[in-house]
Amino acid sequence: MCIAEPGVVLSVADGMARVSIRGLVRDVPLTIVDALGVVVSPGDIVLVHTGLAVAVLTPEEAAERVSFLQQGAVP
Repeated sequence: MCIAEPGVVLSVADGMARVSIRGLVRDVPLTIVDALGVVVSPGDIVLVHTGLAVAVLTPEEAAERVSFLQQGAVP
């Protein structure tokens, strides 16, 4: 099962974002959000699914998703 998780953007360069997800830092392509015309900046929260940033979330949306995952709904 694939889970989309929110992560905080640490930096952006050359179509990639360095993102912290649950304390793990990884480089994530911005291909999808770029195609949607969304500009991603450090400090933004992105939804990462299958290794790609698929959306930018508000802090409230991110908190709701984290709460759901912490409830044990997903292993």
